[in-house]
Amino acid sequence: MKWLDPGGYACWRDTGLRGLDRDGREARGWRGRNSQRDCAFTDGLYGTGLRLSEWASVLVCELPPDDPSRGYYTCTLAEGCAKGRRGRRYWMPRTVLADVLAYRDGERAAAVRRAQRAGRYEQLAGTCVGRRPGFRWRWVEAVLRNPMGMTGEAAGSVSVGGGTWPMGWAGCGAWR
Repeated sequence: MKWLDPGGYACWRDTGLRGLDRDGREARGWRGRNSQRDCAFTDGLYGTGLRLSEWASVLVCELPPDDPSRGYYTCTLAEGCAKGRRGRRYWMPRTVLADVLAYRDGERAAAVRRAQRAGRYEQLAGTCVGRRPGFRWRWVEAVLRNPMGMTGEAAGSVSVGGGTWPMGWAGCGAWR
């Protein structure tokens, strides 16, 4: 295992996920998709130190409100998501929160709207969503509560995959 310093990580993220060359311009032939989601997700992993499954399970309603005067936020990881089922506190840099909120209000909101128009979530009406490894009943409850005023599975999840299902959900192979 090799560690990346912040500069090395930023270079990797910008060239590998954003499709930029070393000068910060869009690389020719870049055909990436969902770069805002991917960058927000990896920034969250790198910035918080959470495990992949832990960061993928964070709900929109668990994000702290943005406060430009703060550099870090103390957040709580739910017991059902943490290794050993022991919830714990973790630190989230404001830069990570800003990236996640920009994604939530940008690419993610657009993807959920497209899925709503296509009727992808309507098939779930009246069905019982069960628990699967890495997710918890609280996640299902958040979907049912619909804290973002959206319809469907993606309502509570911060990171949604290509089919607008939560990252790691059945049928979404992203980040596995």
